[in-house]
Amino acid sequence: MSTIHSPSSPPDHKPELARIRKLSLILGYACLAIACAIPLMPLLAIGLAALTGAPVPSRLPLPSQEPLSAWMLATLGILNVLPMIFLVIGLWTARACFKRFARGEFFAASAIRALRKFSIWAALSAATALVGHALLTLALSPHFQQVLFSIASSGHWLTLTFAGMLWVMAAMINHGRSLAEENEAFV
Repeated sequence: MSTIHSPSSPPDHKPELARIRKLSLILGYACLAIACAIPLMPLLAIGLAALTGAPVPSRLPLPSQEPLSAWMLATLGILNVLPMIFLVIGLWTARACFKRFARGEFFAASAIRALRKFSIWAALSAATALVGHALLTLALSPHFQQVLFSIASSGHWLTLTFAGMLWVMAAMINHGRSLAEENEAFV
């Protein structure tokens, strides 16, 4: 039904579909590796800083005038971790999508759902990074107006745009799948 590699596929498309399936398998494993590596990166940075005596790297403009209160540290931690958590979940759902593609299930409902879920998690990751950094800058920097515009990374905006594009593509694929199933019912 939704498997493309059936014997009825034209022979000239099989090598290309085989390459797509192989690439999907590789990308699925890459998503798994990256999803496992992302949580380890902050620990690696902290460990290296402890070994070398260097300050712990931070992406945020922290004031040096006074120590941070417990609630500020907790907020800082949560707002720094949320985008990473959302990205890891997104990569896990992308892996599920690539696994289905690797099996030749290009138009399966489960593959479309995984693609939609990935777009949602990627958008949440980028949005929480943008909002989190802006809120932290406002709360922590006395000169927030100068810093606020420097933290709005183009990568976050690109990720938001890409996530929206994937959502639309998944909706279009789902619509095409519905039309194909409707046509099969008439035949």
